[in-house]
Amino acid sequence: MSSSLLPPNASKLERDIEQVIASSLDLPLSIADLWDPFRCPLSLLPWLAWAYSVDQWEDSWPESVKRQVVNDAFDIHRYKATPYAVQRALNSLGIETNIIEWWEPNGSNVRGTMQVNALVKDKGIELTDLIQISKALTSSKRGVIHAVIRPVFQSSAAMTHAATTLSAQITEIGYYTLSELISEGEFSVMAGSFSALSVTVEAISI
Repeated sequence: MSSSLLPPNASKLERDIEQVIASSLDLPLSIADLWDPFRCPLSLLPWLAWAYSVDQWEDSWPESVKRQVVNDAFDIHRYKATPYAVQRALNSLGIETNIIEWWEPNGSNVRGTMQVNALVKDKGIELTDLIQISKALTSSKRGVIHAVIRPVFQSSAAMTHAATTLSAQITEIGYYTLSELISEGEFSVMAGSFSALSVTVEAISI
Protein backbone atom coordinates (compact mmCIF):
# COMPACT_ATOMS: atom_id res chain seq x y z
CA MET A 1 0.00 0.00 0.00
CA SER A 2 1.42 3.36 -1.00
CA SER A 3 2.03 5.98 1.70
CA SER A 4 1.65 8.78 -0.81
CA LEU A 5 -1.18 11.25 -0.33
CA LEU A 6 -1.14 12.30 -3.98
CA PRO A 7 -3.94 11.19 -6.33
CA PRO A 8 -3.23 8.45 -8.94
CA ASN A 9 -3.01 11.01 -11.75
CA ALA A 10 -0.23 13.05 -10.02
CA SER A 11 2.65 14.02 -12.29
CA LYS A 12 6.24 12.80 -11.86
CA LEU A 13 7.27 16.28 -10.73
CA GLU A 14 4.64 16.29 -8.00
CA ARG A 15 5.77 12.85 -6.79
CA ASP A 16 9.42 13.98 -6.75
CA ILE A 17 8.51 17.05 -4.71
CA GLU A 18 6.61 14.82 -2.29
CA GLN A 19 9.70 12.66 -1.78
CA VAL A 20 11.90 15.71 -1.11
CA ILE A 21 9.45 17.08 1.45
CA ALA A 22 9.11 13.66 3.14
CA SER A 23 12.88 13.29 3.58
CA SER A 24 13.22 16.80 5.02
CA LEU A 25 10.61 16.02 7.68
CA ASP A 26 12.24 12.72 8.67
CA LEU A 27 14.04 14.18 11.71
CA PRO A 28 16.26 12.02 13.99
CA LEU A 29 14.52 13.38 17.11
CA SER A 30 11.12 14.62 18.12
CA ILE A 31 10.02 18.24 17.90
CA ALA A 32 9.35 18.17 21.65
CA ASP A 33 13.04 17.45 22.31
CA LEU A 34 14.05 20.48 20.26
CA TRP A 35 12.11 22.72 22.66
CA ASP A 36 13.43 21.07 25.83
CA PRO A 37 16.52 22.91 27.23
CA PHE A 38 17.92 19.67 28.67
CA ARG A 39 17.26 17.41 25.66
CA CYS A 40 17.93 19.78 22.79
CA PRO A 41 21.17 18.94 20.89
CA LEU A 42 24.00 21.17 22.03
CA SER A 43 24.61 22.44 18.49
CA LEU A 44 21.03 23.78 18.32
CA LEU A 45 20.97 25.25 21.84
CA PRO A 46 21.94 28.82 20.76
CA TRP A 47 18.85 28.92 18.51
CA LEU A 48 16.67 27.69 21.37
CA ALA A 49 18.18 30.43 23.55
CA TRP A 50 17.22 32.97 20.89
CA ALA A 51 13.68 31.57 20.75
CA TYR A 52 13.45 31.82 24.57
CA SER A 53 14.69 35.47 24.45
CA VAL A 54 17.72 34.74 26.62
CA ASP A 55 19.28 38.10 27.54
CA GLN A 56 22.83 36.89 28.13
CA TRP A 57 24.72 34.20 26.22
CA GLU A 58 28.38 33.19 26.02
CA ASP A 59 29.71 30.45 23.73
CA SER A 60 32.48 29.81 26.26
CA TRP A 61 30.04 28.71 28.97
CA PRO A 62 30.01 25.04 30.01
CA GLU A 63 27.13 23.03 28.57
CA SER A 64 25.45 22.77 31.99
CA VAL A 65 25.36 26.58 32.36
CA LYS A 66 23.98 27.07 28.83
CA ARG A 67 21.14 24.62 29.45
CA GLN A 68 20.32 26.14 32.84
CA VAL A 69 20.25 29.68 31.43
CA VAL A 70 17.78 28.61 28.72
CA ASN A 71 15.68 26.69 31.23
CA ASP A 72 15.41 29.72 33.56
CA ALA A 73 14.69 32.28 30.84
CA PHE A 74 10.87 32.14 31.00
CA ASP A 75 10.83 32.47 34.79
CA ILE A 76 13.26 35.39 34.71
CA HIS A 77 11.17 37.24 32.10
CA ARG A 78 8.00 36.51 34.05
CA TYR A 79 9.33 38.13 37.24
CA LYS A 80 11.77 40.58 35.67
CA ALA A 81 12.84 43.57 37.79
CA THR A 82 12.12 41.72 41.04
CA PRO A 83 14.76 40.43 43.49
CA TYR A 84 13.60 36.89 42.65
CA ALA A 85 14.39 37.38 38.95
CA VAL A 86 17.79 38.88 39.76
CA GLN A 87 18.69 35.95 42.01
CA ARG A 88 17.43 33.43 39.43
CA ALA A 89 19.52 35.06 36.71
CA LEU A 90 22.61 34.94 38.92
CA ASN A 91 21.99 31.33 39.93
CA SER A 92 21.82 30.34 36.26
CA LEU A 93 25.48 31.29 35.87
CA GLY A 94 26.57 28.68 38.41
CA ILE A 95 28.18 31.32 40.64
CA GLU A 96 26.97 31.29 44.24
CA THR A 97 25.60 34.70 45.17
CA ASN A 98 23.22 36.33 47.59
CA ILE A 99 21.38 39.64 47.32
CA ILE A 100 21.03 42.17 50.13
CA GLU A 101 18.63 45.04 49.48
CA TRP A 102 19.20 48.41 51.11
CA TRP A 103 16.52 47.93 53.77
CA GLU A 104 17.62 44.44 54.86
CA PRO A 105 20.02 43.67 57.74
CA ASN A 106 23.61 44.50 56.67
CA GLY A 107 22.19 46.51 53.79
CA SER A 108 23.47 49.95 52.80
CA ASN A 109 20.45 51.85 54.23
CA VAL A 110 20.59 53.96 51.06
CA ARG A 111 17.36 53.89 49.06
CA GLY A 112 17.47 52.31 45.62
CA THR A 113 20.64 50.31 46.23
CA MET A 114 21.38 46.61 46.21
CA GLN A 115 24.43 44.65 47.28
CA VAL A 116 25.34 41.40 45.55
CA ASN A 117 27.81 39.16 47.37
CA ALA A 118 29.58 36.73 45.05
CA LEU A 119 30.62 33.87 47.33
CA VAL A 120 33.93 32.56 46.07
CA LYS A 121 35.48 29.50 47.63
CA ASP A 122 38.64 27.56 46.82
CA LYS A 123 38.45 27.85 43.03
CA GLY A 124 38.78 31.66 43.02
CA ILE A 125 37.04 34.10 40.71
CA GLU A 126 38.00 35.59 37.36
CA LEU A 127 37.33 39.02 35.92
CA THR A 128 35.08 37.34 33.34
CA ASP A 129 32.93 35.96 36.18
CA LEU A 130 32.40 39.47 37.57
CA ILE A 131 31.55 40.79 34.12
CA GLN A 132 28.95 38.01 33.68
CA ILE A 133 27.44 38.86 37.07
CA SER A 134 27.28 42.52 36.05
CA LYS A 135 25.53 41.65 32.76
CA ALA A 136 23.02 39.39 34.53
CA LEU A 137 22.24 42.18 37.00
CA THR A 138 21.82 44.79 34.29
CA SER A 139 19.40 42.63 32.29
CA SER A 140 17.23 41.52 35.24
CA LYS A 141 17.14 44.32 37.84
CA ARG A 142 15.02 47.46 37.86
CA GLY A 143 16.64 50.30 35.96
CA VAL A 144 16.58 52.63 38.98
CA ILE A 145 18.46 50.21 41.22
CA HIS A 146 22.15 50.89 41.83
CA ALA A 147 23.96 47.60 42.49
CA VAL A 148 27.36 46.93 44.04
CA ILE A 149 29.06 43.58 43.45
CA ARG A 150 31.26 42.40 46.32
CA PRO A 151 33.31 39.22 45.81
CA VAL A 152 33.54 37.49 49.18
CA PHE A 153 36.29 34.90 49.40
CA GLN A 154 35.48 32.18 51.90
CA SER A 155 37.57 29.24 52.94
CA SER A 156 37.30 26.86 55.83
CA ALA A 157 39.39 23.94 57.01
CA ALA A 158 39.46 21.74 60.06
CA MET A 159 42.05 19.24 61.26
CA THR A 160 42.37 17.17 64.39
CA HIS A 161 45.52 15.62 65.78
CA ALA A 162 47.05 14.58 69.06
CA ALA A 163 49.29 17.62 68.92
CA THR A 164 49.02 21.21 67.75
CA THR A 165 47.80 21.48 64.15
CA LEU A 166 47.31 24.34 61.76
CA SER A 167 45.66 24.60 58.36
CA ALA A 168 45.84 27.67 56.21
CA GLN A 169 44.47 29.21 53.05
CA ILE A 170 46.46 31.46 50.72
CA THR A 171 44.31 33.81 48.68
CA GLU A 172 45.78 35.63 45.69
CA ILE A 173 43.91 38.77 44.67
CA GLY A 174 44.42 40.36 41.28
CA TYR A 175 42.72 43.19 39.39
CA TYR A 176 40.98 44.55 42.48
CA THR A 177 41.71 46.74 45.45
CA LEU A 178 41.41 45.10 48.85
CA SER A 179 39.02 47.20 50.90
CA GLU A 180 38.05 44.90 53.74
CA LEU A 181 39.58 41.86 55.40
CA ILE A 182 37.69 39.84 57.96
CA SER A 183 39.25 36.76 59.51
CA GLU A 184 37.42 34.56 61.96
CA GLY A 185 38.55 31.28 63.37
CA GLU A 186 39.41 29.18 66.37
CA PHE A 187 42.49 27.24 67.35
CA SER A 188 43.07 24.80 70.17
CA VAL A 189 45.82 22.41 71.27
CA MET A 190 45.37 18.61 71.60
CA ALA A 191 42.33 18.77 69.33
CA GLY A 192 43.51 21.57 67.15
CA SER A 193 41.26 23.08 64.52
CA PHE A 194 41.48 26.23 62.49
CA SER A 195 38.77 27.75 60.37
CA ALA A 196 39.33 30.95 58.39
CA LEU A 197 38.98 33.24 56.33
CA SER A 198 36.57 35.73 54.83
CA VAL A 199 37.90 38.38 52.47
CA THR A 200 35.70 41.01 50.87
CA VAL A 201 36.88 42.93 47.81
CA GLU A 202 34.89 45.90 46.52
CA ALA A 203 34.93 45.33 42.77
CA ILE A 204 32.18 46.58 40.50
CA SER A 205 29.48 49.18 40.93
CA ILE A 206 26.73 49.38 38.33
